[in-house]
Amino acid sequence: MSGTVLLLSLLLSSATAFEAVTTGEAIPPVQVQSLEGAPLKGADLLHGTPAVIVFWRLGQPYSKRLLTELSELSADYSEKEAKFIAICSGEVEPGDVAEAAKSMDLRFPVYLDPDRSAYGAFGVIVAPAVGFVDGAGRLQFYYAGYRRDFQKLARAHLDLLAGKISASEHEARLAPAQPVKKNDRGASRYGLARRLIERGDLEGARALLSKAWEANPEDTDSGIALAWLLLREGKNKEALTIFTAAEAKASANSRWQGGKGLALLRLGRAKEGQPLIEEALAQGEHDPLLYYALGLQAEKEGNPKEAGRYYKEGLEAVLSNR
Repeated sequence: MSGTVLLLSLLLSSATAFEAVTTGEAIPPVQVQSLEGAPLKGADLLHGTPAVIVFWRLGQPYSKRLLTELSELSADYSEKEAKFIAICSGEVEPGDVAEAAKSMDLRFPVYLDPDRSAYGAFGVIVAPAVGFVDGAGRLQFYYAGYRRDFQKLARAHLDLLAGKISASEHEARLAPAQPVKKNDRGASRYGLARRLIERGDLEGARALLSKAWEANPEDTDSGIALAWLLLREGKNKEALTIFTAAEAKASANSRWQGGKGLALLRLGRAKEGQPLIEEALAQGEHDPLLYYALGLQAEKEGNPKEAGRYYKEGLEAVLSNR
């Protein structure tokens, strides 16, 4: 898979979770199987009750994280208030799926979609994909990939669909939290720089972060953020210098590890950089650039299958970080 193909995939796929159904539309009729192999119709699973439908992939960290959070939420809703439906598509062993569900301590049933017919009927783009369905069987909300704020969003949607809150209360709960004001000048510069980055003003953000870093080399938050901006501009040597300077103060920071590893990898020092990136990913850092860099490295080493896996995980990271 080439870098061009990956970037096109990111642009085309990040807008929605499903290609075949969108908000306000009735979900398609599907048939799934129980873990024992019994065929079940989707309508029979819903019974006119609001529901969360999750398409997930066995062995995928994002799927595991999302299902675990959803299982915790399910304890707060009766069967009349909400149904929780997890569908694992593709050729998988039922025993492996059952074991995975047990390890996640899921409080709701898991179903199989061996011929991927349900997956295709919804037009699932990437796993995990989540749809929130009202009592009339219409899709109301959806997400592609895992989001860090998923639990907050899911609870708000479920409370609305279950009739626990009004539409205005639902909207208020979805509103982003207001940033806390800080008096420290470095923290203020850092906070303002983050807002500039969100607005796309990378030049302005870089200027603020440079001032904060120059004024206080102990301000590793600003230093690491500045180095990441330099990475995105292709200034790998400059970024590496800052990451190295911040190393003593940020040794436990996965953001630092991933950034330094990426700089090293781009500078041809794969033996030093790749372990740092892999460690950062293991600690929960999921910047798509890290997956993309590992994919390119795998291609260079003649391992297209491994490269494809990294590219796909990078796409899932894009969708999860929206």
